[in-house]
Amino acid sequence: NLDAFRTDAPWAICAYITLYIGIIVAIISYGLDLFVLFNLLYLDEWNPAIEPAIDPSISKWIFAGCIILSLVLLIIDWIGGWRTIRSGSISGIYLHAIAVSWSCVFGGWGMKLQRGQRPDRMDTGYRRFLVFKELTEKRSKREYVVLATYFAFKGWIRTLIAEGPRQVINTLSLYSVFRSRFIPGEIARGQEMEGLKLFFKNYEALFKADQRQAFLIGAMALSIFIWIFSLLKLLFAAISYVCYVYHVMSSVDGEEGTLHGYCKSRIEKRMRELV
Repeated sequence: NLDAFRTDAPWAICAYITLYIGIIVAIISYGLDLFVLFNLLYLDEWNPAIEPAIDPSISKWIFAGCIILSLVLLIIDWIGGWRTIRSGSISGIYLHAIAVSWSCVFGGWGMKLQRGQRPDRMDTGYRRFLVFKELTEKRSKREYVVLATYFAFKGWIRTLIAEGPRQVINTLSLYSVFRSRFIPGEIARGQEMEGLKLFFKNYEALFKADQRQAFLIGAMALSIFIWIFSLLKLLFAAISYVCYVYHVMSSVDGEEGTLHGYCKSRIEKRMRELV
C-alpha cells in the first residue's frame, strides 16, 4: 500500500532533489564523454589546453577505448535495469542503480502489468523513493556493512578499466601543468601555505586570461577527485569483504551465501515487515 508511504519532511524533499541532481550530473558526464569521443575519432583533435603526459597518438586511443567501454557498460546496465523494472521486483530494483533511479523518477511506469491490471496512480516516483528509504533504515550494523560492500563493488569494471587508464593520464598531465604553471619550483618545508597561495594566485590569473582553459583544468581535477573517491570505496569494499563480509557469507547456506543473494533476502525480509 503505497499510500502509507508519505512525508513532507524537508530532509526527505532535499534528499529527493539530490537524487535528481545526481541523475543530471550523470547525464552531463556521459554527454561530455560523447563530445570528447567525437573530437578524438571524428575531428582527430586533442584539447590544446592540456598536453597529455603520454604521446597524444597513444593517449587518443586510450581515451577513446575507455569511453567506448564506458558506453558499452552503460548499455548493458540499461538492458539489465529495464528487465528488472519490467519484473517489478522491489528487491531487484533496490539493488540496481539504474532501476532504482528510474523508479524514483517515474514510479511504476514501465513495470509489466497483469492482464486487466491498471497502473496505480499512487505509484509515483516520490512514493517509491520513500519505500526505498524505509528499506534502507532500521537495519543491523552487519546488514549496513554488507549492503555498503555490495554497492561499493557495483561498477568496479567501470572504475578500474573504463575510468582508470584515462584518469591516470589526466593525473600525470595535470601534475605537469601544476608544476609548470601554478607551483613552479620546489616548496620548502614550512612554506606549504605560501605554495597554496601561489597556486590560487596563478589560477586566478589563468582564469582571467583564458576561462575555457581554467574550467577545463578544474573539471579534470574534479573528475580525478571523483575517481579517487570511487577507488577508495572499492578498497573499502575489498577490505570489508575479506575481513568481515566473507565470514558472514560463509555462515549462510544456499543462495544467501552470495553477496547478492544475502542482500536480496534481507531486503525482501524488510519489505515483508513494512507490508
